[in-house]
This record gives sequence, structure tokens and C-alpha cells, in this order.
Amino acid sequence: MFYSVDLLSAHRGKFGIIWLAATRVRKQLSRKELNSINIVSACNEITAYILGKTQLRLSLYLASQLTFGVCIIYREKVIIMLRKLDMSYLFV
Repeated sequence: MFYSVDLLSAHRGKFGIIWLAATRVRKQLSRKELNSINIVSACNEITAYILGKTQLRLSLYLASQLTFGVCIIYREKVIIMLRKLDMSYLFV
């Protein structure tokens, strides 16, 4: 195994929600879970694991899954923002 299981823990792991976004149905993630993820810091942490700047390393498959999860979360955040803008435009 090329990663620590604690990294993917849904409640305690840093990449738990990102991994769930990549592997589960996207609509099952709440707005609170989506907003708890900082896209820039998540990308930087994944890059650090890929480049081996930390003691732990990730397999290439897991790194690509996490990158895909970040893309899914980013897409969902953009959709939420567009819906808010549409609603504010209707009331102006």
C-alpha cells in the first residue's frame, strides 16, 4: 500500500472528502463538506505527496483519483456560485 489509511479517513483524514468526491456520487456531498475544502491548499498538498516532499508517498492511481476529486469539488463550487448569482440577478 502506497499511502496511509488515515489520509483517506472521512472524518480525520486530510483527503477524505476529496476521495469521496472522486469515488462516490457527487450529489451526496453537502454544501458544508464542499465549502470545507480549500482548493489551492488541497492541490499543494497533493503535489507535495506526489513529489515526495513528505515522508509518506501516494501511488500514482491514488494521486490521480485525488486530483479528479479536487476537480469535481471545484466544479460543484462553481455551480453553487452560479446559482447564487442567478438568484441575486433575479431579485435586482
